[in-house]
Amino acid sequence: MNLRKLIFSFIRSTEILLRGRVNPSELDSIQEFLLFFYDPALGSSIHETPMLEALRAARPEARITVATFGLAAQALRNNPYIDRVLITPNPYTHTLAAARFLRREYRSGRAFCLITTRGSSRTRIAAVALILGGKALRIGFTQVPALYDVPLTAGGQESQININLSILSPLGIHARDIEPRLFLSSSEINLARNLIGNPEKGTAVLVTRTSGGQPTRWPEDRFVEVAQYLIRKHGLCVLLTGMPSDVAVQQALAQRIGPGAESIAGKTTVAELAAVCSLADIAITLDTGGLHVARTQQLPLVVIAPAWQNSVEWMPLGRPWARILKGPWFPAPPPPNYAIEEVSVAEVIAAADDLLALYPPSAVARNARAQRSLIAAKALSAGL
Repeated sequence: MNLRKLIFSFIRSTEILLRGRVNPSELDSIQEFLLFFYDPALGSSIHETPMLEALRAARPEARITVATFGLAAQALRNNPYIDRVLITPNPYTHTLAAARFLRREYRSGRAFCLITTRGSSRTRIAAVALILGGKALRIGFTQVPALYDVPLTAGGQESQININLSILSPLGIHARDIEPRLFLSSSEINLARNLIGNPEKGTAVLVTRTSGGQPTRWPEDRFVEVAQYLIRKHGLCVLLTGMPSDVAVQQALAQRIGPGAESIAGKTTVAELAAVCSLADIAITLDTGGLHVARTQQLPLVVIAPAWQNSVEWMPLGRPWARILKGPWFPAPPPPNYAIEEVSVAEVIAAADDLLALYPPSAVARNARAQRSLIAAKALSAGL
C-alpha cells in the first residue's frame, strides 16, 4: 500500500469512527441524494442529466440535490427532476470555500447518498465530499477510492451517458441509453422566437466554434459554402452561435455568408440556446457543447466529428435525426492547428439534404419540439 493510499485509508477510518457510516445494505431505503456535477465542460454536464431522470423515476419520493457551478448550473435550469440546485464556488480553484458552502447550505439530518459523476472524479472533489461531512454513503467515480463506500471505475466501450447511468446500479437502478434533456421556460422560448425573427422561414443553426478543450475545427470557407447552399436551396435563415468571446468572429462570418445569415454569439444562455434549437429545423455542428445542447431538443443534426475520438463516447449514434461525418480513425489527438479536412462540403450538403427530406422544415415540428420540453417541465414540476 503506497503512502497516499495509506493516508486516505486512515482518514476514512477516523471519519467512520467519529461520524458513523451508512451501511451499503441501506441503499434501498435512502431517500436523500446529493449529486456532484462538477465537470466544467458543458457537454459533460449535459451527458450527466439522464442520471437525474433515471433516479427520479426509480425514487419518486426522494429529495434530489445537485451541487454544481459554471455552465453546468445553466444546463440544470428548469430541470424538473431536481429539488434543489446549489451553485457553489469552483471546487477546483476554491476547494475549501466550496466545502464550507456545502456544509452551510446542505443541512440534511438524515443519512444521505453522495454521488460523483465520471466528470467529478478528481481528488479535489473527493476532498469536498470529505469535508462536507454528515452521515453520507459515497458512491461514484473517484481518484480517491479509499474515501468511498462504492468506488467505481469506467472501462470498455461505453457512452458517457451509460457510464454515468452505471453509477446508479448499486442503488438497483439499471437504466441505459436515456437521451439527455434540457428544459425550457416560456420566457426562454419567447426570447428564441425574437432571435430567430421570421417565423415563416425555416432556420439552420451553425455551430462553427468550439468552447475550448479538444482542438476541433472545420475550414471556415466550407461553412460559408454550406450556409449559402442552405439559404439558396432550402430558403433557410442561418444563425451562427458562439460564446461572448466569439462575437466579432461570428459577425464577420455572417457578413461573408451574406443575406440570410446572422450571428447570435454571446446573446444566449445555455437554456436560451436550447430554445433556439427547439425552434430551428437543422444544425450543422462541430463536436462541441453546442452539439450536445441541440441534441437535447432532438434537432436534426449534421455532426462534423474529429477522426481521432471514439464516436461511442459522445455522439448520438443510431439516432435517425443525426448524421455523423468523420474520416478514417487515427489513434492520437492531433496538433492544435488540426482541421477536419477529411470531411468535404459535398458530404455535409448531402447529409443536410437527406435530413431535410426526412424532416421537412415545418412550424408544426418546431412547435412540437419546443412544447416537448416546456410541457414536460410544467407537468413534472407539478408532480414533485
